[in-house]
Amino acid sequence: MIPLSNNDQTTHLPCGGNFGWQETEILTALSSVNSFYPGFSQWFRGRVIGEIDGPARRIFVSRDQCSINGVAIAKRGAEAKLCTLWVSPIGRHSGVARSLASDVFDWIGTEKPLFTVPEERLDEFRGLLRLWDFGQPQRMLGYYRPGKIEYIFNGSGNLNLPV
Repeated sequence: MIPLSNNDQTTHLPCGGNFGWQETEILTALSSVNSFYPGFSQWFRGRVIGEIDGPARRIFVSRDQCSINGVAIAKRGAEAKLCTLWVSPIGRHSGVARSLASDVFDWIGTEKPLFTVPEERLDEFRGLLRLWDFGQPQRMLGYYRPGKIEYIFNGSGNLNLPV
């Protein structure tokens, strides 16, 4: 665990661990993500939780004594990707996202992982994207949702649909 302040901490969920109640709490915190990424809950339960025992996926959680303030989901290996970065409305503009991303970048081994942002959230991420110097994104219409643009940072020219 990495302390953020006296009351906050980032937890790296363990490999091989059963963290059942945490899984439910995390999924509840991330419920708003479903509107931007259809099938998110199924992906989380199947792919992320299913692969948490291996070396390629991690969940990073920032919380205080009462609630989850932020969650990052990452993968490394053939693809280095910051899959999910979510911060609670109360935790925004307090360094939670920056701290989670820093931990993810260290774990992944790059400061330029693949990262996507839905068109509706791009303005919210602009400050971080500038801080990270992610540069110009690719724009993909219908990448995750029909008729919606997904901005893809640090992607290669050969993008496949999400995994």
